[in-house]
Amino acid sequence: MQKKPFLLLLITFFLAPLSRFFSIDDVLAQQTPAHHVCGISEQDSRIIYNSMMEARQRNPNPAPMRAVAYVPVWFHLVANSDGTGRVPMNKILDMLCELNRLYSSNSIELQFYIKGINNLNNSSLYTSPRSFGGDNAIRANKKNDGVNIYMVSNANDPAQPNATVLGYYLNTGNGLPYEADWLVVINSQASIGGAVTLAHELGHFFSLPHTFLGWESCPFQPTSANPCAPATISCFGGGVYTVENAARTGTDANCSTAGDGFCDTPPDYNLGFYATSCTYNGLASDPKCVKIDPEEKNIMSYFTGCETSFSAMQKTAIQNNYLTHTNRGYLRVGNIAPTVTTLDAVNPTSPILGATTQYYNNFTLTWDAVTGATGYVVEISKTATFLDSRIFVATTNSININNAMAPNYFLTAGQNYFWRVKPYNNYVSCAAVSARQAFVAGLVNATQEIAEVTSFEVAPNPLSKTQPLQLHLTTEKAFDAQVKLFNVAGKQILSEKRHFDQGFSSQSLSISDIAAGLYILSIESEKGVLNKKVVINP
Repeated sequence: MQKKPFLLLLITFFLAPLSRFFSIDDVLAQQTPAHHVCGISEQDSRIIYNSMMEARQRNPNPAPMRAVAYVPVWFHLVANSDGTGRVPMNKILDMLCELNRLYSSNSIELQFYIKGINNLNNSSLYTSPRSFGGDNAIRANKKNDGVNIYMVSNANDPAQPNATVLGYYLNTGNGLPYEADWLVVINSQASIGGAVTLAHELGHFFSLPHTFLGWESCPFQPTSANPCAPATISCFGGGVYTVENAARTGTDANCSTAGDGFCDTPPDYNLGFYATSCTYNGLASDPKCVKIDPEEKNIMSYFTGCETSFSAMQKTAIQNNYLTHTNRGYLRVGNIAPTVTTLDAVNPTSPILGATTQYYNNFTLTWDAVTGATGYVVEISKTATFLDSRIFVATTNSININNAMAPNYFLTAGQNYFWRVKPYNNYVSCAAVSARQAFVAGLVNATQEIAEVTSFEVAPNPLSKTQPLQLHLTTEKAFDAQVKLFNVAGKQILSEKRHFDQGFSSQSLSISDIAAGLYILSIESEKGVLNKKVVINP
């Protein structure tokens, strides 16, 4: 396949950092699997690299951190201006849980906690964070006491319509290092799997270059006739880079100054760009024609789906940046270890075991409070697998759910629902989800009652099929309404139009053709709804 147009396209990515990953739909459509690459600019890569080198010079032999440091994070959950499209909180907790697991499993003494959740309604930021309006919204909402992560629906660069950006770190603003200093991640990455994208971008935040620095826009493609890399490359926005040799010691070793600057990450040359597995068996050799073996598992590489680790020197650089960065003292202020590090699972109390609620569009869920929890994520679904779930957040051990909170979802009487709850606090995002519970939505519409009606009774109740049902009603104003009868499955059995005069009136309703059972009698007008349970005996 001809790839020159694609490479020329990538070479033009020098105006601003783009992302950790993107896929090129037109050019890569015939390649399997789709390639994930980073569009960070040459300028910003230099800033990240220089920041790492400066920290190394300031503290060439940093001592190990004595304890875990807790890094504050602001999640800006962006929605359209009408409030639609916001990523649900359970996905944020999943991503944060897995992010902390990745850092902990790599023995990096940093854990990220929720400093705050900022819900933003701004369509410009939601769909185009790189636009003038989107950039202004980011700057207006940026917090100065934590890492800022903006969750949006689209992070594409308008100048690159074929790029689908999953996330990016921006650190230059108007050309000044660290003026911007924020991350943008699209909502699809808010999950356990998306934590690798966030871990990668936070690697950049803490001064880690790519393992293949300089090869971003021109992945090396060795051939049997020419397996050896050149001594220098100049294809990443015009910068000239010395190519890293395979040697780690001796006169050929340049690993401390070439490539990513780490001698415990082997040369890479962006070989993961075309990789189809987590094991590289290609021909690539260094400028001395020594075969290289890249680290496919490194989180700062492009071996997509393989990334799980940082090298020891990368870990040191991350921690060194955290401890010594002169412009980020806010990350180190008030670093207090959590008093609660685990949370018990929630015990749901109502409605459970298939209980039926009174209303079908308004009900209250309750559970036992969990010690240490400051919030609960409540998930409700019409399916036992929660494929179509609606997500709500509660700050106490109960929540009232109504149709206004999930328009057009809680509409059917007798509908089966499933629900579960996950507790969390600012430091604990990995708590278990409660056991699934089920309930049946009631038969009664919980809409506003008719204010003018001062009394409403049905008699006799219970009654037999041979008796007419009497409706006794007192109203301050006359009104027209539909009188309806529903069975326990929510099916409408009858409907009659009636007029109710001002004052007291009594009307009769024949039920001789209706089977014995429990029913809901409903008087529905444009002003509201009145409901009564009716029992018909055989």
